[in-house]
Amino acid sequence: MRKDYQKILVVDDDNYNYILIKEILNKYKIEFSYASCGSEAIEFCIKDKQIDLILMDIKMKGMNGFETALHIKGFRKDIPILFQTAFAKEFNKDELMKSIGNGYIEKPIKRDVLINEISKHIVLVITNNTETNQDANQKGKSFFSLVIANLF
Repeated sequence: MRKDYQKILVVDDDNYNYILIKEILNKYKIEFSYASCGSEAIEFCIKDKQIDLILMDIKMKGMNGFETALHIKGFRKDIPILFQTAFAKEFNKDELMKSIGNGYIEKPIKRDVLINEISKHIVLVITNNTETNQDANQKGKSFFSLVIANLF
């Protein structure tokens, strides 16, 4: 049976990145799960076989994103993992992507890059959301005001 939505697991020790990703992708039929560390991500993937894609931060406390991805790929070889980090220059992206992941997104996350990279691995379906553009714009302004306020 084909489901009409996709499941994305966001793994990041910064909750604001999870909120930002959800906001960027809010017009698509996506069910999100959130793990704040590698061990939580592994548990999610063991318990939920319906996860279609993982957005994995590289630098996290405890187990980093690469170690977490290796564990997950040990029992879920088919699941696409897109790495994300603000520390792009510290990693040999090409080698790591060939051996562990399926793609790479630099932080700060850009909307078009995120959607493009995800679309390479799963089908994104736009929702039939009845929310008006004005409501959506106000919600977006509120969210980004919150993010900016918490940066300083």
